[in-house]
Amino acid sequence: MSEAVLDREPGITSVSILEPTLEQMSDVPVTLVFEVARLDITIRQLLAMKEDSVLEIPTSCLDCINVSIDGNTIATGEITTNKERYGVRIEEFLHGADDGVDTP
Repeated sequence: MSEAVLDREPGITSVSILEPTLEQMSDVPVTLVFEVARLDITIRQLLAMKEDSVLEIPTSCLDCINVSIDGNTIATGEITTNKERYGVRIEEFLHGADDGVDTP
């Protein structure tokens, strides 16, 4: 994106209104999504579910959690525990054109 240039008056050159700086955006809230697994089931299985139904997740899914913002995977991690609390340890940040993250 480019800068918007105002009419040239003494003391006015240009104003960047399309490209906010990282500092200007640092307090913008974002929602992180931690994807544990995806399961393929039939409509019959879906209709058979009740409130206490349990869907089994393969244990291999817990080894690689995708961390996404706005549908774009930005990192991978693994489930970790500290006493009775769960978290995600970030193992790798993904950079590249295909994952929606711009490389600095």
